[in-house]
Amino acid sequence: MSDTLKSKSARHSADQESSRRAEATGRKNRIEAAKALGERMIEKEIARCRRGMGEDAWSLYGDWVTENIVCAAKIWLARELKEGRL
Repeated sequence: MSDTLKSKSARHSADQESSRRAEATGRKNRIEAAKALGERMIEKEIARCRRGMGEDAWSLYGDWVTENIVCAAKIWLARELKEGRL
């Protein structure tokens, strides 16, 4: 292989590696942003439910409600990420 072809091949490989790293970083940033969004949404929904239920009901059912909120948030976030909306 000539030196020119070797040089072009090396540059192409480096460009591909750089693109892969940028894509992985972008994906990681999207996931971190989605997690932060999910945490904020969960906190707001828990507070809303707690206010609506009152402390007596919350003391009985708060754990169950929280589990359902978290589960629903995970499903929604996964779907939104998969479909490219986040």
